[in-house]
Amino acid sequence: MVAMSDQTPQLSPSDLCRSCGLCCDGTLFGKVRLQPQDSPEPLRVAGIMVTSDHRGSLFKLACAAHQHGCCQVYASRPSNCRSYECKLLRRFKKGAVTWAEAAAQIDRLRRLREQLGREVERLRPAMGRASVAEIVQIVPPFARLAGDAELHKRWAPVLLRLVALRRLGLEGFHASRRPAQPEHLQR
Repeated sequence: MVAMSDQTPQLSPSDLCRSCGLCCDGTLFGKVRLQPQDSPEPLRVAGIMVTSDHRGSLFKLACAAHQHGCCQVYASRPSNCRSYECKLLRRFKKGAVTWAEAAAQIDRLRRLREQLGREVERLRPAMGRASVAEIVQIVPPFARLAGDAELHKRWAPVLLRLVALRRLGLEGFHASRRPAQPEHLQR
């Protein structure tokens, strides 16, 4: 994993991408669709469970190949992983943000994701590493939260962090306030 600092100004956009991993760890997306040209075998060898639905093959995030901040199948990663560029990476490539600014934004979102994981783990043991999309699915419906003060109190920290994650994710990593979700990277 590349250290997140401005001490080495020759760092490339791919260094920034590999140092982040928020699109791999379930923070920004819940699943990745494979394209016909993608071989699922390197993914399966890396411990990724590839499944199928009516639209083709896919795997859920957090990606099992994303370990210790690095992609274990980087050379043979799926084409949708290979082609995805978040808004922050595009801004870094254009020189609109420095390495330090990009690193700070990544760290802010990563810390918020870790806080969310701890809050979810407190309520639902073993769910702390779930993708944000999976966490959204376990939050009680609004009508139940509104009608039960104790339930609302227990889930309030999770709800606040989900809203903050959504806001930071949309502002810093997605193309617009209401991004059109690419078919291959869906929540």
